[in-house]
Amino acid sequence: MSLTLTSEPNVNFTVTLRPEQAAGEFAHVGYELKRYLERIFGKPVPWEQSVNVPVCLFLDPIADGGIESFTCAVSTNIVELRARSIQGLTHAIYWFLEKYFGVRWLWPGELGEVVPRISEVKLPEGRIAQEPDFYHRAIYTEGALWRERSNIYACYADIGATPEYFKEFDTWHAHNRMGGLRVEDGHRLGQVLPPQDYGEEHPDYFALIDGVRQTEYVDGKHGNHGCFCNPEVVDVMAEYCARRLDAGGEVDVFTIGSNDGHAMCECDLCHEFERQMGGEVVSAARHMDNVTNETGDTQKQLIASTDRMMWQANEIARKVKKTHPNKRLLALLYSTYRTPPRKLKLDEYVIGQFCIMGHLFYNEQIRQRELDLLTGMSPSVPALGIYEYQCNGAWPDLQRIYPRLLGRNIEDYHKAGARFFATQAARGFATNGINLYILTKKLWDVNADTAEIIDDYCKSGFGEGAKWMQKYFDAFEQRWQQSESFTNTASLSMQHLFVHELYPPEFLSQRRAEIEQARAAVPRNSDQAARVDFIARGLRQLEVFCEAMKSVRNAIPLDARGQPIEVDTQSDRAPSKTDVADAICALKAFFELSRQDDFQFVHDECFRYYRQGVDGEQFYATLLLREWEQALQECK
Repeated sequence: MSLTLTSEPNVNFTVTLRPEQAAGEFAHVGYELKRYLERIFGKPVPWEQSVNVPVCLFLDPIADGGIESFTCAVSTNIVELRARSIQGLTHAIYWFLEKYFGVRWLWPGELGEVVPRISEVKLPEGRIAQEPDFYHRAIYTEGALWRERSNIYACYADIGATPEYFKEFDTWHAHNRMGGLRVEDGHRLGQVLPPQDYGEEHPDYFALIDGVRQTEYVDGKHGNHGCFCNPEVVDVMAEYCARRLDAGGEVDVFTIGSNDGHAMCECDLCHEFERQMGGEVVSAARHMDNVTNETGDTQKQLIASTDRMMWQANEIARKVKKTHPNKRLLALLYSTYRTPPRKLKLDEYVIGQFCIMGHLFYNEQIRQRELDLLTGMSPSVPALGIYEYQCNGAWPDLQRIYPRLLGRNIEDYHKAGARFFATQAARGFATNGINLYILTKKLWDVNADTAEIIDDYCKSGFGEGAKWMQKYFDAFEQRWQQSESFTNTASLSMQHLFVHELYPPEFLSQRRAEIEQARAAVPRNSDQAARVDFIARGLRQLEVFCEAMKSVRNAIPLDARGQPIEVDTQSDRAPSKTDVADAICALKAFFELSRQDDFQFVHDECFRYYRQGVDGEQFYATLLLREWEQALQECK
């Protein structure tokens, strides 16, 4: 049995809201559903007409399930979408449009939206219940990203972003049922315990390293670590968290995550604590810094400080949850506290966000080591979360396409007990958008078939060009797999200097041919053709960058890790002035092309510019080239 919704000869259904006494609170949700149904059927859809089949949104605070859950019940004379919250109802309408009408939101903006035109749809009778498998699902993180700048603030202050840009991204995020808990995460110790405010009067609040308290301001993200075992630090942090959570509806979870890096306090309190916990020395292979190398190599023995971090987090939680029992805290499981604790267990009030780089998991050795750490940590973290890095190491937000690996990773994280997920912001949809789309589907339903999602993405977005676009995406993933996640070339922070070796000219030529085949397969001036062109813009970014890196490598003597080799200007290995000038010109061409595509979701502007400068003037390769340019001029 089924229920037919039709527009022939007239629309036979209506949008209704129940209970009417509360309808003003969620009328905007009903309007959104009505607006899409009118686009789909091409005719006005009435509100509240008793002669028509009601498509009813029912806000029911006492319904079963979680705050984001909803049900869809279809009978012979009604469609009812019922949820406990407005957020749940919002999820319900987008799910309904997606499942029964083929609406898709592939990437932000009008071009990424797929709204089929139909005149009739048959809905099977029955009841379907939906609830997300991850309670926090975010393709962004905030807090200090580089120095004290947050991602969004850097985009506004340094790059010229507008609110409309972020609104489009947030709308796409909501359309794909992302969200859940409202979390302020990332590195925020510099916000909670700023050394400018506390360093002079309370130096003991800060880590003692090599006999010196870390009170001198560094950059807002690195250094200035706190003393985990000082009870006064607990009091200060607990008071700040409670005041922030007093903001009410703005935030559900606030982070007590430490600053970046791995320098831990060596004061008597901390030494005694580690003695009681039986702390062990960890090697570089036990934590993330051997992957990111962000804090540099160190010869100093490091103590696994997970118990220390958990003690402080639990003490803060004990205080904060007395006044804010329905809120939560979040702690980063990062650096020397990614090793499972010896004795303690994190309070369930605190989400333990395990930092992990899943894009490296086509290297089986790294994958197994990281999953062992995650599963070893899980029993000690009742509220386990994941902090991922969709952009880190992909500078400047170039193609790193691995949807099948990503789908497997989400399944592995969920199996390990993770129920919260966030990744560093990545808004490059012409470069890596298929990854982000996979994330939205797998975080809602971890059992969704990844291959089917990829197939649907290509068919929905590219029509008759789907076959060629899927070949395009598959080829990039196969290359990533063959290179074992590009782990055999240079360090992660220098991989971009070798990207032309990962994607050589013949590879790029084949991908360009697939783009052309897809374009030829779809009608001219159609949405499908425009979407192919959108992906082609991302490919052009990669082609120009590879050309630039080839010129850079031809001009600058580098070792296998991307570090400059000292070469005398008179040596046969020294570059010519022409080589250096060509490389500078090639880099300039790349950044000029980037600027043309800014704020159109082709690439992620923050990760492309905020450390390199909008013209690339602070880019590592540019600085090296300028040094060679000056040296060659001086040796005339």
